[in-house]
Parts: sequence; structure tokens; C-alpha cells
Amino acid sequence: MDGEKLLAENNMAEKVKDQTSQMHQKQEELI
Repeated sequence: MDGEKLLAENNMAEKVKDQTSQMHQKQEELI
């Protein structure tokens, strides 16, 4: 297992989670 590759995938997942949570916050503000 490549540690750096795993770390990069983890960071990508975190970014995606941040983006989706931000999107949900914006949607809640619109409602």
C-alpha cells in the first residue's frame, strides 16, 4: 500500500465532504 497515495485520496475525500456540506448550508439558507 502506498501511504502517499492513500493520504492524497483521504484529502480528496475531505475536500469533497467540505464542498457538499457547504452546498447543503447554502441550500438551507435559501429555504
